Amino acid sequence: MGCGAEFLSWLSATGKLPRGGRMLDIGESCLLDGEAAQFKEVVRKNGGAMRDAKLDPLMKDYAWRSRLRGHDRIQTLFLAEIIELTDVQYVCFEVGSARKTTKALYPQVHLFDLNVHSLSPEKRATFDLIVNFGTTEHLMNQYNAFKVMHEAAKPGALMFHQLPSTGYINHGYFCYNALMFQELAQANGYDIVDLWLAGPNHMENVLANAKLFPGVMDATKLRNDVEGFKNTPVPASNINVLMRKGAEAPFRVGLEVKTAAADLDKSAAYTSEYIDMPHLRECERMEAKLAQATGDLAWMKTSKFWKARDAFVRVKRGLGALAGRGAAK
Repeated sequence: MGCGAEFLSWLSATGKLPRGGRMLDIGESCLLDGEAAQFKEVVRKNGGAMRDAKLDPLMKDYAWRSRLRGHDRIQTLFLAEIIELTDVQYVCFEVGSARKTTKALYPQVHLFDLNVHSLSPEKRATFDLIVNFGTTEHLMNQYNAFKVMHEAAKPGALMFHQLPSTGYINHGYFCYNALMFQELAQANGYDIVDLWLAGPNHMENVLANAKLFPGVMDATKLRNDVEGFKNTPVPASNINVLMRKGAEAPFRVGLEVKTAAADLDKSAAYTSEYIDMPHLRECERMEAKLAQATGDLAWMKTSKFWKARDAFVRVKRGLGALAGRGAAK
């Protein structure tokens, strides 16, 4: 996961960094290819109070680290390190912190598996900005990842996604297109503030998996035009999407039905025996318990005990009435 420094500068210059607010980083993003003056401008614009004598050499060091790749001893720069110098409160969800440090030093890094974990109810609607710089394509459970982001965002909060769109043959599990975000926005009442592509970054080829799957080079397989693929490179590009959340509501997903064999009947009931319906099973169990209790009560009313109880209640009521008359006299 990496955030290009120019995108951090864009978020800052356009007022999208929530000064005095909270920012959620989906994955612990690296911060790449920046300049000292560029980083200093972000810090100053967003409430950073460190004095120049200390800030300037730090920014110079950060700029140098932002250009490191795979150094065996020195880590590249992380987005958090700039944000921590501002008055934006930074939180990130990560399955394992990339920074060689301890949670006691960086408590804003929370171990959180977006494939399986749900957001705590008291933490919902608490973030002003959520950024997803190339994290969700590495997750199988897309539904849960986007649900967590939806629930974390306040009404009116911004969500910025920068994700693979084309190419990236062996990078992650998914590439994303504008239709996906359009229908995600429609389902949840988001406003798409902006959407554009970045790239082409480099060219790739769909035959890149040949060593692992030799069959991709077998031109005898059905409709496998190997020569055509060799001569048709695919550009690697990213999709950038800025969305604003509307009113608070449960998360919903789209259903793309343009190629379905028939129109979607929104009034149709899903009653197939193949559908697991735990809520229906619970209702059936409650109905069975109620029927049993009703039967038990009917039997009890025919018993000698119940008749004796009724007689006792009548006598008690009668004595109460007599006591009331006596007190009135």
